[in-house]
Amino acid sequence: MPTEITTIIFSKNRAGQLELLLRSLNLPVSVIYTYDPSFKSGYDKLITMYPKVNFVLETDFKSQIIECLERSPEDYVLFLVDDDVMIKLFAEKNCPQFEEFKKNPEIICLSLRLAPYYEGAPKMNDNIWNWQGLKHDWGYPMSVSAHIFRKKDILPIMTKGEFENPNDLEVLLRKNPPNKSLMVCVNQPNIINTPANVVQTKYRLNRFGNAGISPEEMNEKFINGQRISLNDIIEKAKASKACFLVTDFKYK
Repeated sequence: MPTEITTIIFSKNRAGQLELLLRSLNLPVSVIYTYDPSFKSGYDKLITMYPKVNFVLETDFKSQIIECLERSPEDYVLFLVDDDVMIKLFAEKNCPQFEEFKKNPEIICLSLRLAPYYEGAPKMNDNIWNWQGLKHDWGYPMSVSAHIFRKKDILPIMTKGEFENPNDLEVLLRKNPPNKSLMVCVNQPNIINTPANVVQTKYRLNRFGNAGISPEEMNEKFINGQRISLNDIIEKAKASKACFLVTDFKYK
């Protein structure tokens, strides 16, 4: 389908959760992935299941992501992580907030995971707010989970800075945000994050820690043919008042 957005997913040791995300999406995507040896079979299986997805095995994270962005013709980029789930299909042509983002140069990003009715939402004007000085997700525009950016805003930062993984990238962007004071979000969230475990060891950024099932157990279930229920996540997300859903997974 025609798109103005390059969508890139970051994944490590989570083939089973990544499968859920890929199944939920209606967007063409590239996946930059890495794994510890015991998780290789999960990705091998996933690659055969989704032949239309562009899987890129990580060898040099910075150069690979910059090359991906520079080679793509789209003007915008959407970053996702492998424990995100699309709970409402995103149609950029029918999204007034995306149109507002494109024409208003003071908007730093469009969030597909925040919504005006979520807890702690600041005062907004047509889903737009000043993020500066706010706490938590409302004052955190440079997330690499379900935020859309202009490539011309972030590529210079990425090219000049140093980063080796998605967490490094988010820290770099957070410390060097474009000089834009506004954020915008959709009316109803398209994406929710389902934090079940931690696969990186460099940062203590995951506020939930190991909230659910281990990556090893999830990978074993996936290898044995079980898939996480998308309908279960979508139904639970309807009652959520935050962009994170900590839950036990149901399998089918």
